[in-house]
Amino acid sequence: MKYAIRAGICLLTIILSFASVTAQLTDNDIRALQEQGKAEGWTFTITKNPATQYSLDQITGFKVPDNWRELGPSTSTSVTRALPSAFDWRTEANGMPPIRNQLSCGSCWAFATVGVFECNIKIKDQTVVDLSEQWLVSCNRNGYSCDGGWWCHHYFLNTTDRCNGTGAVMESEFPYTWSNGTCGCPYPHEYFIDGWGYVSGQYQIPSEDQMKQAIMDHGPIGVGVAANAAFQAYGGGVFNGCTGGPINHAVVLVGWDDAQGVWILRNSWGPYWGEGGYMRIPYGCQEVGYNATYIDYRGRLAVQSDTQLGRAPLSVGFSINTALQVNSCVWDFGDGNTSTETAPTHVYPQPGLYSVSLTAQCPDGTHISQKSDYIAVYADSLVGQHVNGSPGQQVRLDISARNYLPLSEMIIPMVWGGAMGLNFDSASTVGLRTNGLGATGWIHVDPYTYGRGTFRVAPAVGENQLPAGDGPVVSLFFTIPDYPTATENPISIEAYDDGMKFHNPEFTASSGTYTPTILSAAIAICKAGDVSNNGFGPDLTDLSFLVSYLTGLTQQLPNPANANVNGKGLVDLADLSTLVSYLTTGSPAPKCP
Repeated sequence: MKYAIRAGICLLTIILSFASVTAQLTDNDIRALQEQGKAEGWTFTITKNPATQYSLDQITGFKVPDNWRELGPSTSTSVTRALPSAFDWRTEANGMPPIRNQLSCGSCWAFATVGVFECNIKIKDQTVVDLSEQWLVSCNRNGYSCDGGWWCHHYFLNTTDRCNGTGAVMESEFPYTWSNGTCGCPYPHEYFIDGWGYVSGQYQIPSEDQMKQAIMDHGPIGVGVAANAAFQAYGGGVFNGCTGGPINHAVVLVGWDDAQGVWILRNSWGPYWGEGGYMRIPYGCQEVGYNATYIDYRGRLAVQSDTQLGRAPLSVGFSINTALQVNSCVWDFGDGNTSTETAPTHVYPQPGLYSVSLTAQCPDGTHISQKSDYIAVYADSLVGQHVNGSPGQQVRLDISARNYLPLSEMIIPMVWGGAMGLNFDSASTVGLRTNGLGATGWIHVDPYTYGRGTFRVAPAVGENQLPAGDGPVVSLFFTIPDYPTATENPISIEAYDDGMKFHNPEFTASSGTYTPTILSAAIAICKAGDVSNNGFGPDLTDLSFLVSYLTGLTQQLPNPANANVNGKGLVDLADLSTLVSYLTTGSPAPKCP
């Protein structure tokens, strides 16, 4: 009977292992694992979690090459001091970076590679950074992908991507897409390591003491592990569903606890897996520690400032973020000025983008920190045109922008509803420097009730930003009523609330969003034909004034320029003919000069 039970459990385990590799874990799979755990005395919980929504092969992907020893240096870490019974970088470094999530891409190799680096940066630089795993997935030259890969520490040291770039790329430069993606290099490379190696090149799994020594000396280490269905559904506790199996997953070890006999394992399946993204796994369980690797990162100097964006003249306070001892330094502010102060304040009088560099002498040598296009100083403006027009005439009014920074977006809210009763016709960027930007157009328009709208200028995904420049960015077309009730209509560039969203005039650059200086526009009725100078369009009063003047009954006109009805030469009978035609036959109104 016992044999039958054990055989059944064994068969169930085999079935579950096979099913979990090829498909997500169903509710029935979870219940079966829970029953298996009760029968085998598991000391951890089995739960449905985000990782169980995928098949195991979708969320692993660590592939061990046959020549792994040739792909990296080996140091055979030796134990040089007494090791504590427990050690945890989460407490030693006052926290680790947030847990990442590789989702349905077999990119654990990239996440573990990056995870080791991010953890070391937190320890050495006392800062949390988010590096791009997608850069490794899409830009490596080894053929690694969502179908699997191997350690890529060397890409942070001396191996180049497809554009000959080396060093870690920030997540903001190449966000994760959980797909193979397309490498759009070159990218800025912000962080570099000083070396890396296998904890032991002699054995596939180093000794426990070797791995502990490496964790203490080099920070969290990257290791391989044999993940199974129970590992996938782990919900907390000491994992002891140790069945062995092929090495298929790459993770990070951040510490250990001898009292429980466990490693503290950091995974890449999100914070809702395990114990906030971590696992306690016994020494030797599931081949944990396979091909353990470490990196050498001595820390870096990071340039920081109290502001990166502002209107000229902009005062910026600089400082150094580092755990290193700085003996001396030289700042280059990017505008031809330098300083040897540790925490200088510099004023940028002119608008533009400025790169900042810091060269510091430390006990271990020279450190250089550079930030490209780091300080953005603007003196930008939105200027509306003032135009004249005649009753019944369509007029074009240009909105111009002076931007000193490359822009990813312009938001231009405008209000034209006024006493004149303008009719809005259309907007266009044809012939302007914004023509061809794929995401340009109205994001709100209400031409009838309130006479207002918000125009957006922006490139589509994959297009370049709008370069720094000056000139019209949108042309507006209005028709003046035949009988306007006012002589001037302002076109104001101003914020308004449409009841669903607040529209604010603003520009967005890589450094942030800001409000430009605004000069609003206006459309005015020109005075051609207003011979009486009473402020209204041509009428019989104006005809009477003009006849009196031309026949000599009136020696002086209120405004001679207005009496030049046809806009040509002197005031003469041709002007009278033009005015009579307009008033009696409906011919075009007198044109503005």
